[in-house]
Parts: sequence; structure tokens; C-alpha cells
Amino acid sequence: IGHGREVYSHVALVSDRKGWQFESKFPVPGQFPIDITRSYEVWKIGDPTNSQRDKALDWCKRHQGIRYPYNMSGLLTDGLVGLRHSYVCSQYAAAAWKSADVKVNSEGQRILAPDVIPDFPGARMINRYEPGRT
Repeated sequence: IGHGREVYSHVALVSDRKGWQFESKFPVPGQFPIDITRSYEVWKIGDPTNSQRDKALDWCKRHQGIRYPYNMSGLLTDGLVGLRHSYVCSQYAAAAWKSADVKVNSEGQRILAPDVIPDFPGARMINRYEPGRT
């Protein structure tokens, strides 16, 4: 959700259900309608196969409503403060792609930061949506 590197604030996986996405948001991850009141972009990272996309979505479907041992407060404070069993959206997306053997983060990083998506080899914006535009 956002505009390139300017104001990214969230990352999710577009669902196979039209108008829906898999995302981690408080209190648990799940499948939620895409918020069409906000500007957002849909990006493709590299060239995952249809099978890999299906595996990532299957992972999301199996992990709906499950809390994880990752946490935003720990991420923001380099682990000094921990909020147990919460999950940052970028960690959720990275885990889904990892389950399908698709590499979406740099060496040594555990997350897929939304503002670095344009830097990935082969990353390309598929579409940009603005409220009120068709």
C-alpha cells in the first residue's frame, strides 16, 4: 500500500479470491478485502511459477488466524522490546513465499520490507490503483 518508496506502509499477497488479500494485521493474519479507499500498487517479484504462487497461497490459507513468534516492537527496537505472538506484515509475506521456495529477501534479512520491493531483480509493478479511478 503506497507509492513506490515514498509511503509504503503494508505488504500483503493478492488472494486467488478477487478483491481479497492475505495479510497479517492485528490481531491475527487472514484473508481480508482489499481496502479500495487507499492508493495501492500490485507488484510481482521475480517470476514465480504458477505452482509456487499456489504454494504461497496455500501457506496463507493454512496459517489464517495463527499468531507467530515475530513481533513489530522487536523489529522496531532491534529486539529490545518483544510483543509475543504478533507478526509483522512483511514477515508474514516473506514466510509465505519461503514456503514456496521463492527468495524475496536479501541474505541475512528475515523480512520483506515493502519499500525495497522495487529493488528486487525482476520486480515490476503490475498495476496501480487510486480511489475513485477505474
